[in-house]
Amino acid sequence: MNVHEAIKVLLTVSGIDGAYTFHPAERRVTIIAAQSVAAEIISKYDALAPDWANAPDDAEWYTIDVEGDCAWHSDEPTICGHGWYSPEKYIVNGIDLPDHIDWRDCKWSREGAK
Repeated sequence: MNVHEAIKVLLTVSGIDGAYTFHPAERRVTIIAAQSVAAEIISKYDALAPDWANAPDDAEWYTIDVEGDCAWHSDEPTICGHGWYSPEKYIVNGIDLPDHIDWRDCKWSREGAK
């Protein structure tokens, strides 16, 4: 099951999207599989969150781009091509993004970390 299938299952089961009706015997197994995929993705995403104790004093944002470059920003960055743009940006390291993590979701604010 991929992330898109997992989300569709969760939406369908919750009644938000009635596009697919599960056979009663497959419903529980499918829900458990979807929950497992969603929990794994959330865990991977949470592991990418920055340690604000190591941030520069003026850093208010942290991002990871499509190449896995991690950067601190003083101004809120915006998507520009395959990366993040802001006038002041400090690239600190690079990582390999885990499977199913969309780099466009890899933006944190210092305020959100509190």
